[in-house]
Amino acid sequence: MVHVPRTEHLGDLLADLSAPERERLARSEVTLLDYLDRLARRGEWPPSAP
Repeated sequence: MVHVPRTEHLGDLLADLSAPERERLARSEVTLLDYLDRLARRGEWPPSAP
């Protein structure tokens, strides 16, 4: 767990996924972490600051 200030907006990285894919990731923390790890390796996460 990390501290995130209440004033900081966190984007929904799963917003572009289909409903079944979102549900699959939500059911398994390991699967979700693998997905986020793949985004990080591709340089797509974390998003650059505005």
